[in-house]
Amino acid sequence: MYWSKIIAFCLAMTAFTSAHALEDEWAIGMAAPTPTGITLKKWVDNITAYDMFYEWSTRDRRAVVNLDVLTHDFEMLEAETGSMAVYYGFGLHVRYQKSRSPIYGIRIPLGIVYMLENKPLEFFGEFGPRAGVIPETTFAVDMVVGLRYRI
Repeated sequence: MYWSKIIAFCLAMTAFTSAHALEDEWAIGMAAPTPTGITLKKWVDNITAYDMFYEWSTRDRRAVVNLDVLTHDFEMLEAETGSMAVYYGFGLHVRYQKSRSPIYGIRIPLGIVYMLENKPLEFFGEFGPRAGVIPETTFAVDMVVGLRYRI
């Protein structure tokens, strides 16, 4: 039941981003340790991107989805080769667990991304405070490092 809602929401976000994309660049990868899962990023223009993160656990029977809009500042940091940016944004957080009601909330990601010059790889680190809003109020912080492959 919850999986169909997650998939429908992700497909809707993909359709929205494709219709408004100025640059057609995607990146897919992994992030860990808290939470651990897959990440999909869609660049809209040279500074704006949509980022989707999906984590699941068969042991706890739970799934987490984060959907963020990110703004990148490539002028704040310099790299000798490649490019580096500080990014910040705003997003939605959804946590499903079989034994509980879904928790819907917001998050404010802040991170650094480094893109290699001659290879389609990007490394990132992110700090993301989040607040559950519905049906209960919760607070937590996501802290991840990750790698994405640009396609």
